[in-house]
Amino acid sequence: MKGESVWLGSGRHVALRVCQTVSVMTVVLWAYMVIARLFGGQGMYELLRPEGGAISTMMIVLAGLCVIFWSIYFS
Repeated sequence: MKGESVWLGSGRHVALRVCQTVSVMTVVLWAYMVIARLFGGQGMYELLRPEGGAISTMMIVLAGLCVIFWSIYFS
């Protein structure tokens, strides 16, 4: 996994940084949702509803990007 990828070439380290960045953003948003659930008045189902606003959309998009970028990196 340390060498160059067949189709990513020398851009493998850039792909790894993107994967790590998106993963950290996903974990931070997830932690915010858990903290809001524990100490806030909203339930988790309120945060994840499609009508829940930007936070639910961001979580879905970040989770999807995380899966896509890690699959590209590991391919």
